[in-house]
Parts: sequence; C-alpha cells; structure tokens
Amino acid sequence: MAEAPRSSESRGEHLAKRRREHGLPPGGSLPASRQSRITPWSHSSHGNTLAARLQKRACLLQPRGPEAAAAVSIAASSGADGGYADFPSSASCWRSADCSPCVTNFSFVNRCSADVILKDWNVVVPTNTSQQVMELRTSGLQRISWRYVDGPWDTDFIELNGDWKGVGTPFCGHPNFASWAGFSMSSRYEALLPGEEGGERFACADPGAELTFSISSCPSAPTSRYYCDFFATQASIRNCSSGFAIYMQERSWALNPDGSRSRTYNATRNIINYWCAPESSNWLGWGVGSFIDCTQRGAPIHLRVTTCID
Repeated sequence: MAEAPRSSESRGEHLAKRRREHGLPPGGSLPASRQSRITPWSHSSHGNTLAARLQKRACLLQPRGPEAAAAVSIAASSGADGGYADFPSSASCWRSADCSPCVTNFSFVNRCSADVILKDWNVVVPTNTSQQVMELRTSGLQRISWRYVDGPWDTDFIELNGDWKGVGTPFCGHPNFASWAGFSMSSRYEALLPGEEGGERFACADPGAELTFSISSCPSAPTSRYYCDFFATQASIRNCSSGFAIYMQERSWALNPDGSRSRTYNATRNIINYWCAPESSNWLGWGVGSFIDCTQRGAPIHLRVTTCID
C-alpha cells in the first residue's frame, strides 16, 4: 500500500519516489490539457484512503512508451445503445492513442468448494469469499494465475499480453484465455466501472470473457497437473478440429456490454481463447484478445476475476 506524502514532501516528489520504488520510468509534468483529475473512487474499503488515491494517481500519470498496444478502431456504440457506460473527457484517466486502462480495483472471487491461491501475489482466497488484491507483485507479470491450494499443481490463467504489477500500475495488454493444456475449474474475467457497488456496469465494448468448463464434461482425465488434462503436445495443439479444441471452442465465451455472450465480440469480432495454435492448418484467422476498447479510450476499470462460475 502506498504511503501518504510527508508534510515536507510535495505531491510531485512523492509520486516520483513511488515510481522509483515500483521500477517505473520517471514521469515529467503533463500539459494542462492532459492533467488527470482525481476522483475519490470508493468501491472497496481502500478506495477512500489518501494512500490508495495516490497509488491510483501514480498509474494515471505514467507515460506510455512506444511498446504500448496501438489503438484499434472499434465499430461500437456507447451509452444506451452499446450497453456500457461511456465516460466523459474529464474522467480520471487522460485519453491518448496509447493510454492504457487504469486498474483502480482488482478483486478475486472464489466460488469454488476449496481454497484457491493467487500465484505471484501469494494470496490465498478461501472458498466462497472475495479478496481485494492491493499488493504489487514482482513475478509472473504477463499472467494472472491461480490454482487450488491442495492441488492439482498447475495453474489456470489469463494471458495479459503485457506486464502488469497490480493496482495502480499501467495495464496495457489485451487479455485472453489460453487453455490448450487443460483446466481445473471454470472462470470469468471482467472490466467493470469502478465505484459501483452492486448493479455493476461494464467499462467498455469488449469487457470480459468466460470459460464454462466443468469436470463432469471433461473429455479427458484428471492428473496431478489438472483436473482435466488435455495432454497437450506441439502436434496436438496444431489441430483446430480435434476433440479437445472443439470442447474448448464450444465453452469459450466473449462477454458483450449488453450482458449477452457470443463466440466473438460484437464490437471487434475477436475470440477470447486459444483452443488451438495459430500455426494450425485450419486456424481461421481469428483475432484474439479483449479490453481493446478499454485501452483505446483509457477507461478506468475494476478488474474482477471469478472462479467456478457454474
């Protein structure tokens, strides 16, 4: 958790120190037209504290380098037509072609019948509880990975396609699932508008994904690695018409802002999972990834991951 600035320390000096502590590049002052305006988000018990708001401000003021993902043109409506809430130009994250979403909250909801450990943060989320994850991590930055505390030993995960240390640091990637090796549970991830307790609304036009896998429908067998191990090899993952690939495809869903599910996003036509390798002879040229609209618009988000959704 970020500490509040000392009385003798300017806010700029404090933010510069926080950047150094987190291994982030120094940030110069922004033009007045692009200064972030901080609002007191209050989704969690951390949201109203000065320390939490300063940590969020550190994210908002981060310069985005050339490695940030290029903006993608989205053919989608906003507001009532699109089903997600468009935020005004004065919102807390300043907009830019390479501005990433600001993750103001990261919550992990464990609906499974056993405890789950969130790898890299080393946070145990007990059965049927929700955990607000405010700590920063130093490893596994390109995935959010988890598993049952008592095994199997390998993790289910979300590919972030970019580094992310945690709340208050830049989130530039376009997430997707990659379940070709197997699974131990069903799961969902969502980009929600911050500060909306109950009745949450999606933050953008491609706001999440879910895998409706189940152990009872597993087309394979349990091992010490996964409860449903696909025994993947370089050869097997290069066949998009295999039984395992079809099983994954039929249970991989894009979440649209109106609450509907579809194989591809209504806005981008992207899929959300790698059920086979792009090198496959019968790969149909799918685009893969989500949060592209979030990234393009610099939308602030509450990132929520839920396990055992069925």
